[in-house]
Amino acid sequence: MMTNANSSPDDLTGHEQFEELDPLLPFADLVHSLTDYEKQRVNSETGQVLTVEAIKVDMPIELRVTVDDAGQVTLKGAAPTQRTTTTVLPVFHRMQLRIVEDHGEERHGQ
Repeated sequence: MMTNANSSPDDLTGHEQFEELDPLLPFADLVHSLTDYEKQRVNSETGQVLTVEAIKVDMPIELRVTVDDAGQVTLKGAAPTQRTTTTVLPVFHRMQLRIVEDHGEERHGQ
């Protein structure tokens, strides 16, 4: 939920305030942010070209699964949000994501 210019934090319920401050993204948005890249960069001065053919992400993530009153399940995630060890830490998971450009060639054994 996003607040508009006419609302103040005092107008929000406790759950809405939590959602406003929540550092975790919907999981689809998290994956999109990790995979949104330029496939090719060109240096206009030198003419050199950098082409990305594959990206591999291997990172710890914090996940939260919630179920609302209607039974709607929401999955959110982000890189770990706490840098300081506390008595109660969130559970961390490991996410591995591999993105490879498909040239339309069929590859076996890879």
